[in-house]
Amino acid sequence: MTFLLTSTSLSSPKIKSFFLKLINHQPQKHPLAFIPTAADTYDDQWFIRADQKMFIDLGFSVTVVDLKSRPTEIAKKLKNSKIIFMAGGNTFYLLYWLKKSHADKVLRQMKNQSCLYLGSSAGAIVPGPDIESAGWPPDADDNDIRLKDTTGLNLTDFVVYPHFQPSYLPYLTRYQKTVSYPVIPLSDSQAVYSEGKNYQII
Repeated sequence: MTFLLTSTSLSSPKIKSFFLKLINHQPQKHPLAFIPTAADTYDDQWFIRADQKMFIDLGFSVTVVDLKSRPTEIAKKLKNSKIIFMAGGNTFYLLYWLKKSHADKVLRQMKNQSCLYLGSSAGAIVPGPDIESAGWPPDADDNDIRLKDTTGLNLTDFVVYPHFQPSYLPYLTRYQKTVSYPVIPLSDSQAVYSEGKNYQII
């Protein structure tokens, strides 16, 4: 499994171009599992609709995976996909449902398979060792679901800090000293691509 983690999906033309090169510009050969669950707490899910339309317009076969559906159905859909797209929303809510549905176990089983994990915002945070950074100020997610165990999927050995702006630097500098893993800040026009132990900023 390789990882392309972003703040705002493929809204940047450069990131979209990089993504399409990863799949040799052959979306028809890469069935895509679209996981929108993180946005369930949002009244206006415009970004979910925009992302789904974008993938369809690009020529992907898109299968929506609701983490509130049956675990067997979720597992089947994930395993039949070449690309896992984890959409943005509330990170705590997303991790709760990943664990409750056992999708976290399925994704860990797929780690050594040839597939691409594409994460946006909350979906980019959960692959890391822990999601506690989602609660860091100044743009923190609300832990309304009262998730106590914030251990992430542990698919990557780093965590991203999405939507980074220069004014966030004092917060990042302060809080990253409290964790034992690397924290990679990403602006809304940046992504990190990871393959094995190596990664690069796009």
